[in-house]
Amino acid sequence: ISASRACGGDTTNLRLQSAIAHARSVQLPKDRIEEAIRKHEQTKDQGGADLLNLRYDAMMSFGGTKVACLITALSENRNRTASNVRAAIHKSGGEMLATAAHDYLFSHVGMVLFEKVSEVDDDRLFECAMEAGATDVDIEDDTAVITCEPEDLWPMVQALKDSQLEPTEFDHRYVLADPQLSVPLSEEGKERLEIFMEKMDEDEDVSRVFHNAITATTDP
Repeated sequence: ISASRACGGDTTNLRLQSAIAHARSVQLPKDRIEEAIRKHEQTKDQGGADLLNLRYDAMMSFGGTKVACLITALSENRNRTASNVRAAIHKSGGEMLATAAHDYLFSHVGMVLFEKVSEVDDDRLFECAMEAGATDVDIEDDTAVITCEPEDLWPMVQALKDSQLEPTEFDHRYVLADPQLSVPLSEEGKERLEIFMEKMDEDEDVSRVFHNAITATTDP
């Protein structure tokens, strides 16, 4: 978990809490999560190189369909991370593009998710979120999704927690600017996308991979 490196394994850090929540949501084994945290606890308060927030835009081809991918990473070594990500992209039949090439496709937002929202007072959740700077609050069935400007995410999560409202998951995300910009994949395409996502997951520097493909198992 790259977020663990940024805070030295400090589990009170909101960024690490966010990463842990996401890891659990995609059913990452508990022992792997704990191993990542332990690995970086020893670096806490020891200083070291500054960690850089990095982004890579790529155009992939999965089963003959062009898929836009946006990869975020956290690293102290820009050259190493760029080299590894570029190699994975090329081996998967893709092409690295200039940073920000996909700005027309994706919007950068802060996102907070509540599940089992029936246990939470809707009005109280809505009021607290709006006061903390939410740009949208979507409550539907048993789920609530709050979006905000990227810089407002951590203050919003803290405000919700201070109001005894505990989010299920929260993170910075790149979401499609228009759902019509998504593309369907064949079964072969889905398999190749899954393989690529697994390769990215193996890279400790990589934080998240966003894409515009429609699949039954992976959200863009």
